[in-house]
Amino acid sequence: MLNNAIAKLLQTKILNGEYPPGKALPGQRVLAAELGVSRPALREALSVLETLGLIDIRQSKGVFVPDPKNQTASSTSKISHRIREVFQFRLAAEPYAAAMASRLRSDDDLERLKASHYRMRYALEEGQLIDAAQEDFNFHHTIFSILQNSIFTDTRRRVATDLHSAQLSPLRNREELMKPLEEHQKIINAIQDQSPERASAAMAYHIRSAAIRGGLSDDDI
Repeated sequence: MLNNAIAKLLQTKILNGEYPPGKALPGQRVLAAELGVSRPALREALSVLETLGLIDIRQSKGVFVPDPKNQTASSTSKISHRIREVFQFRLAAEPYAAAMASRLRSDDDLERLKASHYRMRYALEEGQLIDAAQEDFNFHHTIFSILQNSIFTDTRRRVATDLHSAQLSPLRNREELMKPLEEHQKIINAIQDQSPERASAAMAYHIRSAAIRGGLSDDDI
């Protein structure tokens, strides 16, 4: 998607210090012209970066790179009602999907899960948060695809944009960036061992933990 490509370019500029902490990015009109993109596409990319906590969009003031020294709890816990609903949906659906996947998976399915897990690890180690979120999405999509259930597939397709946003939000928590990998590994192990109970429990724990990393509370989900 174009907005992800723009977001990745801006992410690189932020991480390499071209846009330093505490400083504002160029205005959206100027920035869109510099990048050769439309302003609507730029706004979508900025929304992705804000969800990741890489920028702070301040109404009537501009777009700033957060300074970790000055961040407060309120500035690091922005989360929309829609993302809350997505995590509630995921907690209802994904433990069941993981349990069924453990019964139905093939060796090829297992290899696809492991490959996505590896790519997510690589992206996180390289600081490529947008790529990491995409591989997180792919990991969970693979589990649903094992079921070959058109209702699940169609439902996920309809809310794909919301799912992507929800899977960006936990990456705001820089202190626990590698936690999803530990949780994914437990899910993989359970699916590999064809243990529905363990797969369901591991997935439920993962979704709850991801929601909390993304700024939700136990009461929200």
